[in-house]
Amino acid sequence: SKRLVILRDAPLPRFDGPNCLARRQWQPAIFRGDCSFQAENSLSPMLLQMHRRIAEENGTVGFLDMTQHICPGGACTVDDGTIIKYRDGNHLSDKFVRTLVPVLREELARQGAF
Repeated sequence: SKRLVILRDAPLPRFDGPNCLARRQWQPAIFRGDCSFQAENSLSPMLLQMHRRIAEENGTVGFLDMTQHICPGGACTVDDGTIIKYRDGNHLSDKFVRTLVPVLREELARQGAF
């Protein structure tokens, strides 16, 4: 490709998502957590600024932030009621990522990556 697109890191829960869901289900009387977190607290603003600057300064580099598709309105949940979004504390689940493919494809095409 003649164009590089930097993809921003996904917001990270910094806790094991499936483990949180399991505790919530197995011990609802004891575990009162909702297995959610705020996107802004889990992403590096300094890294975001650097990636945007690189994209702005170089005509062959784009930048793509999927945060709104992962955490609508900035509120992140480990699951959406039907799909577990995180497979651990650092990675999105394969099943959830597949739901993002259409919008990712559209965004990459808009940025001229194809």
